[in-house]
Amino acid sequence: MRTDSVSSRAAAWSAKEPDPVAGTPPSGRLVVTGRGQQTDKLDEGEPTEISLRIPGAPDMEVYVGAFEAEAPAAADPFGLGCGVAPAGPLDLSMRERTLPVLGRTCRMRLRNAPGNGAAINVYGFSREQFGAFMLPLDLGLIGGTGCFQRVSLDVDQPLLVDPAGTADFELGIPDDPLFLGNFLYLQVVVLNPAANRLGAETSNGLALRIGG
Repeated sequence: MRTDSVSSRAAAWSAKEPDPVAGTPPSGRLVVTGRGQQTDKLDEGEPTEISLRIPGAPDMEVYVGAFEAEAPAAADPFGLGCGVAPAGPLDLSMRERTLPVLGRTCRMRLRNAPGNGAAINVYGFSREQFGAFMLPLDLGLIGGTGCFQRVSLDVDQPLLVDPAGTADFELGIPDDPLFLGNFLYLQVVVLNPAANRLGAETSNGLALRIGG
């Protein structure tokens, strides 16, 4: 029994020979289960575990080898947001298990913002430097006590916060291999005159690695 059609990026393994084929880079585990046909799609950024149904085979789980996706997509939060109690710090995260993959749309969500407010989503190409300033930049210097600028200010997008203090937004990733493996950094600024002398609060940062 062989699994040659598991993925175009995965080499063929034999269920009787659990070691990966020579030259296959060791990374995660790839698992098949017996019963008829493939039931899960193998994709970058998802756990490297799939389910296969194999005709004539009993239910089983077989370790068949190792797998490494090309430029796996990733979304990792960094730093902390600031905010006024009781809502707590602004929180920026991915939603619906979406990831920044070429040709797809990833979806983000801001939480803990004042309801019915306005915000600005900032896209940056660096989390280390903005002009002459090193990041993160302490905004307490201009009245934003406890808040930090964590990404460079390269592109901005206005957002509306709903009554529950949430703002959802999307980013379409071009289907262009030139973007593969590149990073994009996000942070949201919420306008809130009651928060501090700056009149604004900042979320944590979100680092997106574009996968294929």
